[in-house]
Amino acid sequence: MGDFLLSVIPSNVITFFVVCILSYMIYWVYSYRKLLLVVGLVAALGCVIYLWYGKQELTKQVTSSQVFDNFNRKTLGYSLNNPGNIRSMGAVLPGEVSSSNNAFKEFTNMKYGFRAMTGLLHSYIRNGHNTIRSIINRYAPSSDGNNPESYAKQVAKNANVGIDQVLGEQDFRNGNMMNIIYFMTRVEQGYAPNIKDLSDGFEMYMKEANI
Repeated sequence: MGDFLLSVIPSNVITFFVVCILSYMIYWVYSYRKLLLVVGLVAALGCVIYLWYGKQELTKQVTSSQVFDNFNRKTLGYSLNNPGNIRSMGAVLPGEVSSSNNAFKEFTNMKYGFRAMTGLLHSYIRNGHNTIRSIINRYAPSSDGNNPESYAKQVAKNANVGIDQVLGEQDFRNGNMMNIIYFMTRVEQGYAPNIKDLSDGFEMYMKEANI
């Protein structure tokens, strides 16, 4: 709008208009009865100057796929909808399909992958692996070529949860566990997960488990 006005109104006309308004304001500034009028003119002048010269930088509205859906890099976890790289063992889980990889589970979509990850960590906590350190030692043992101590420290720091803080169902309700899953996924996949997929899968398990 400002650029359009500048293109159709000569600069000398704009200057004359501004000078007239300023002169009018100075003339009446000493009259108490005209104080409100002066204030109004100041506000109007500010709006005009904003329209003419102000260039508001709009915040870029980035789509969710650009901000969150970083799984467009073809990792194994992405291709299997398995953000936690859960191994192919144990019972068949909701949303699980026949895997194209013998070592890891595969799910119909990423939401079910996060549901499975949430359920797995819940089972760890119920069975005594109730700190980030003990969870990671169980989840990514050194026998598989991992560095669980470094992994656990990274997750604890980023999630702002003590590495030896005792976790329970209250941590599913207050958001701590979703943060932990978020940062575990970053370690597993190398970049941040899709927040909507994570939230949907997490909430799905929460409802099923009545937490």
